[in-house]
Amino acid sequence: MGLLIVVIVLTAIAPASASHPAVADYHAGKISKYESGISDMRTELESIPVENWGDAHLAEYSSLAFWLTYHAYTAYLFTYDDIPNDFNDLLTAGFISEIPGNPLREWEPMQVLEISDGFSAGDLVIQTAPASHYSIVGSFESYDLRPLSYELSVYGPSESHFQGVSANPSEGNTWAIQPSGILVMAGVYCESADITLEKIEARLNALEEDKIEEGENE
Repeated sequence: MGLLIVVIVLTAIAPASASHPAVADYHAGKISKYESGISDMRTELESIPVENWGDAHLAEYSSLAFWLTYHAYTAYLFTYDDIPNDFNDLLTAGFISEIPGNPLREWEPMQVLEISDGFSAGDLVIQTAPASHYSIVGSFESYDLRPLSYELSVYGPSESHFQGVSANPSEGNTWAIQPSGILVMAGVYCESADITLEKIEARLNALEEDKIEEGENE
């Protein structure tokens, strides 16, 4: 089954700590739209024999499921300063009402996999920031380091539909790659701890220099 692929690479940028209720509310507000679209699209697909499913139908369903997951993951991140482990976390937190079914696996619940799990038609794949790109959570006097940046993708019907070659899908998430066979890719970038601490040190140094200069002028 041939499929016209349009790969979208989009990365939102957030400050070091991701807890921002207004941003969480924005993304949470998008979820019902996509749940409704998924329900309508599934009803349409189930009314058609599988052998007659068109490429456009499958692409539209996969896109709706992807954006539902992206907005739910991002709302969770901006609420809890943490990336959810899977759909179950989103269900428990009330961000989604049900897990989207995968039409390419007889409507079994979609999975959120890691690249190491290998290609799985119609499922999602997530890449989270490595330890070298963890972000600061908490106050600057007492903080934790967590992976707050991520890239999410959805696989198409076969791995050969798109061969990702770029190792830099976003300006910030330079550690992420474009997996083979994806249809859509988007993510969130939160400033790494190293960058945040460098900015703090530079600011403190500037304040100290100002104090010295003020003392010399007295």
